[in-house]
Amino acid sequence: MDNISKFLKHNSKFQRLAGPLRAAQICDTARGLADGRFDVLSFKDGLITLRVSSAPAAADLQLQSQKIINSINEKVGQKFVQRIRWKIS
Repeated sequence: MDNISKFLKHNSKFQRLAGPLRAAQICDTARGLADGRFDVLSFKDGLITLRVSSAPAAADLQLQSQKIINSINEKVGQKFVQRIRWKIS
């Protein structure tokens, strides 16, 4: 992703792709951390939306929210994720 970021910084006509590419990277990183506990739906403006199968699963993962946020941000290399929204389906 670093090479893509450098390319986008130096090519102004492609800078509009930086946000969607960053969101894709963050979602991919979160999928790697999910381990079957949740599904990644989206990321925008510091908010990542994750889907869980039940209310008890959401409550359990809510307790781990900060750990999940820190893990994603650490793997991405910057503090992009600030909050998690849990959707139950």
